[in-house]
Amino acid sequence: MGNNNPILSLGKDVLLYVPGRLFPALFGFVGLSVYTRIFSPSEYGEYSLVMAVIGTIGLFAYAWIIQSNLRFFSDYKDNDLDTFISTSFFVLIISLFFSAIALLILAKFSTNSIIPIKYFILSIGVLISTSFFEVLINVLRADRNPKYVSIFLILSSILSLSVSLFLIYFSNIRISAIFIGSILVNSLLCIFLSLKFNIPKRIKFRSFSSRTCRDFVNYGIPLLITMILSSILFLTDRYLIALFKGNGAVGIYSAAYNLGAYPMSIISSILIFAAFPIIIDTWNQSGKETTKILIEKISRYYLLVAFPSLAGTALLSEEFIQFLGSDYLVGHKILPLSFFGSTTLGLCVFVNKGLELTKNTKVSAILVGTSGIFNVILDLLFIPKYSYFGAGMATAVAYFIYFLLSVFVSKKYLAWKIYFNSTINIIASSAIMSVIIILFKRNLGESFSSLVFLILLGIIVYFMSLIFFREIKDEILFIRDFINKFLHDYNR
Repeated sequence: MGNNNPILSLGKDVLLYVPGRLFPALFGFVGLSVYTRIFSPSEYGEYSLVMAVIGTIGLFAYAWIIQSNLRFFSDYKDNDLDTFISTSFFVLIISLFFSAIALLILAKFSTNSIIPIKYFILSIGVLISTSFFEVLINVLRADRNPKYVSIFLILSSILSLSVSLFLIYFSNIRISAIFIGSILVNSLLCIFLSLKFNIPKRIKFRSFSSRTCRDFVNYGIPLLITMILSSILFLTDRYLIALFKGNGAVGIYSAAYNLGAYPMSIISSILIFAAFPIIIDTWNQSGKETTKILIEKISRYYLLVAFPSLAGTALLSEEFIQFLGSDYLVGHKILPLSFFGSTTLGLCVFVNKGLELTKNTKVSAILVGTSGIFNVILDLLFIPKYSYFGAGMATAVAYFIYFLLSVFVSKKYLAWKIYFNSTINIIASSAIMSVIIILFKRNLGESFSSLVFLILLGIIVYFMSLIFFREIKDEILFIRDFINKFLHDYNR
């Protein structure tokens, strides 16, 4: 590693990844807000179902390859990078071929509610362009190149949204415009990325390695099973809502669930993007105990943001839902449930990191599969009676079961624990913040300015409480020393 202190390396990479995750999430939020005003719940529900299918097929096509790339890149970086790149892309092409066949079968022989045949060609285009873009981006991520990763993620999000909205407003293709925008932008960025980093020159048939391929398969396929089962947690509720309540209910649920999941998805993705390569390097260079301590410290930073964010979302759900179209306002009760689910899922990434590092990914699949079974059972019990709110409850409970199982099982491989006193301080500070928000909320209306004021007030109160409990004294000292060093170097 370039820095002997992994926490300092993490801090540097996090700062560089912040714009790369924050701006795409912001543009995604803008897109969600605009689309729910343009499309009816039924149209948006149809779009959500198609994207859910593409996402699931994408697990087979490229997601497991990305995980293998992140795990093994450091083994090939300095001595055999051509073999790594060539094997990755040949495996991706083969995987995409079979994934496209699977998508064709779904479009041709399944019920129209799963994926309408009119979207088949566009779905293939989204799948292929997204696959190559994600693999290229994550090779850069594995190489600890957060600046370029952030730049291209921002370009992808802003250009895809811009092209899609342009097509929507100046043509009559409606939902198809979103797919076309994604295909055009990601394809162009893939070409630019490939040329920028000389990828075509590294891809050679003779550099393909069956041994490297076996490493990818042995590591990635159990993770693929885990991701497929995870998608059950994500997809089952949408299809059962469509079955029992129709596409309109799916549209309301999907929009509200996505809105609630956005904040924590941003936070967890920034930490995960920055932390995974550093955790791998620490594991390879410093061993099990140092890695365990590092994961616990990262988990503390995660909880520092997660608890107050969850409390704020629960208290301000009716204000947040105003960002969606008027037809979607009834979904405000889903926001706290989706936020809790995304928070719990993000924490499980760190809890289960030991299973990945010790290559016990089959155990992860069992954990997710068990939680998925609970989710299906709860969906069948709750959705007929409570509609999309029941789906939100079922998913939140399933994610929590997944978390409890993960904590228990991880003890055997790389035990995960929280800092108890630190967690108490975080919960107490979040509680103080919540009380203040409740008191001020009573005297304010449901306007955008009121929401901004309450968010800023909550942040100030929360950090003042953390300072009072002396929870972030080390971080304050670090920031002070960093600023003093910067000013000293600047004035020298």
